[in-house]
Amino acid sequence: MSQKSRSHKRSKSKSSVAHTNMRSSGERNALLKQAGQLQNAGDLPRAAAIYNRLLAVEPHNDRARFLLGLVEHQRGENQSARAHFERLLNLEGAGHDPLYRLWYARVLHAIGEIDLSLAEVRRSKELDPQEASSYYTESLLLRDLGEHAQAQKVLLAAVALAPQAPLLHARLGETYLALGDFASARMSLERALELDGALSVAWVNLGLALQGEGQKEAAELAFEQALKLEPNNAEAHYNFGAALENADHIERAISHVLRAVELAPQRGDYQTALAGLVSQVAEFDEALTLYRSGLALKPNMREHSSLLALQQYLPQEAEQRLPEARRWAALHVPGPSSPPSARAPSSSSKLRIGYVSPDFREHSVSYFFEPLLAAHDLNRVVVTCYSSSNKNDDVTARLAQRATMRSVGDLSDAELAQMIRDDGIDVLVDLAGHTVGHRLCVFGQECAPLQVAYLGYPGTTGVPAIRWRLTDPLVDPEPLADTRYSERLYRLPRVFCCYQPPTAAVPVPVTPLPARTRGQITFGSLNKYMKVTDQVMQLWANVLSSVPNSRLFLQSRLFADKAGCERVKERFLKYGVPSDRVELFGMMPMVEHLKLYQQIDIGLDTHPWNGHTTTCLALHMGVPVLALAGDAGASRMGVSVLSAAGLADWVAPDEAAYVGAATRWASELSALADLRAGMRTQLQRSALYDGNSLAREVEDAFFKLMASP
Repeated sequence: MSQKSRSHKRSKSKSSVAHTNMRSSGERNALLKQAGQLQNAGDLPRAAAIYNRLLAVEPHNDRARFLLGLVEHQRGENQSARAHFERLLNLEGAGHDPLYRLWYARVLHAIGEIDLSLAEVRRSKELDPQEASSYYTESLLLRDLGEHAQAQKVLLAAVALAPQAPLLHARLGETYLALGDFASARMSLERALELDGALSVAWVNLGLALQGEGQKEAAELAFEQALKLEPNNAEAHYNFGAALENADHIERAISHVLRAVELAPQRGDYQTALAGLVSQVAEFDEALTLYRSGLALKPNMREHSSLLALQQYLPQEAEQRLPEARRWAALHVPGPSSPPSARAPSSSSKLRIGYVSPDFREHSVSYFFEPLLAAHDLNRVVVTCYSSSNKNDDVTARLAQRATMRSVGDLSDAELAQMIRDDGIDVLVDLAGHTVGHRLCVFGQECAPLQVAYLGYPGTTGVPAIRWRLTDPLVDPEPLADTRYSERLYRLPRVFCCYQPPTAAVPVPVTPLPARTRGQITFGSLNKYMKVTDQVMQLWANVLSSVPNSRLFLQSRLFADKAGCERVKERFLKYGVPSDRVELFGMMPMVEHLKLYQQIDIGLDTHPWNGHTTTCLALHMGVPVLALAGDAGASRMGVSVLSAAGLADWVAPDEAAYVGAATRWASELSALADLRAGMRTQLQRSALYDGNSLAREVEDAFFKLMASP
């Protein structure tokens, strides 16, 4: 490459002195070598000073300009690095150097100029098609663009060029992970580790691949190996925590994700992950703080929804729920991309209803949706279910017999909205609210004339385009409840839902009252432990104190290991409840879960987020549930369910009445035994099991709302 020097007229300048000191190429090379050694040692300021000294004398020295650009890139001064590379590439011949083009692409990548960077790296590949590192860089850019399939093709070509390069195999494994091909990811990552067993990033991704294949123990070992190699690897701690959470080792998961937060405090996603974990152990104040700080660093629709769901557990957050939901919608829900449909059905046409949910499968939502769907009058309505989950089972198959079932989990919001428009849906119903897998952003597209929230979530969505919510007078009494939702409330006349027990529950019998043989009362609450607020724990402590020799059953994934059990028993001790009066059970198969109810005499509901599915299942197993009435929404689910089941006298208006009712029923074993024995018959005759009436009421509501302004 030719190098041209420029004469300087200023006498006795530093440049002329430098020029005098660098008359030979040997001197220039010596300075370049010295600067390179400083650069490799991390002494970037001194290295930059030498490169600048050389360039002051020889501004066309392409090697010095290139290395100075690298120094600026290493220092994080990428705009300065960009300027140096642009000057470099304008030098005669330098623009044809593939190495210069490649590093210019990397600088542009660091700045965020993805498209320009991609163009530059492809020029580098054209200049030297055999250089595998260009393919590697191109794969990173394609990853950032979400083009993982194209990145896979690029990396396969790179591996063919350099089959012994561990980083290429590791990147290919990462790409397979992004594509959901866990087996191929595992094989690529295992090959990377054969070539370099100290590659900690490959161990991390191998753990993710093994986790995806369901090899939980092997995944944990991979994460442990990554941390042995790099104890302060925040990503390894974070992913190890996720693996431990999946294995129900919540306490250990907390410790690793906490360490990830300490190592990378700028990562908002680590903070929101930790928030989700500490909320599972009822550390609500800490969870709220972490959610808010994490979302401030990295706004995220899903985690913001988790914050909204957490607020439902906390009475002190009651006044913040609606403003926060509206803020969620303002941040994450775009307006319609096309004008909303003005079409309304004629008086003789069937109403076309679309239900949107991730839970058209064995799930608590399906226990309430299936009897409604089964009872819909197909002479009045045509039903389409939009399933945003790829998990299908026998429940999915049964639902598909009564409705058109569309699998939409892989569709974008815009694609799903267009599908709904093409289907001519009149009434679009959200069944998820702010639970995992929701598609609330689709509702922002206003792809149906009437959009309604229903069933799956006890709070407001905050989405302006969802204009109505189906409820009942007991869940949402007038007038206070009307001020707590962005939606207008339509109160069904009796009860807002109908229950159908899971298939596994049908053959499991109701057993005689266990207190008759044990000589002691067993209370139980198989709700999520997250619902056990300090208020609930104090209330239950008062119940146990008022009923001597009684005990309490609880179930949670937290209780899968000793540390979680110890945390809960220590918490009960603070309220005066000895550990031998509380029995803790981890998660278990459905049939075993049902058999727990055979050992419980009286169910105790949580507050302010009442049980819903758990209460219905307890009743099906003959266990009456004592509920504390709140003022709206989640805190009145028990009021509605128990009243519909003919058990309104099991609803307490305040804490004193709650303790009094528990004490009274614990002493009336004959009445309790009779109630237990006749419970299933009573339920079959109740509004809670009357799907036909509910379906007519829901259909009437939709027709009425379609006709209203």
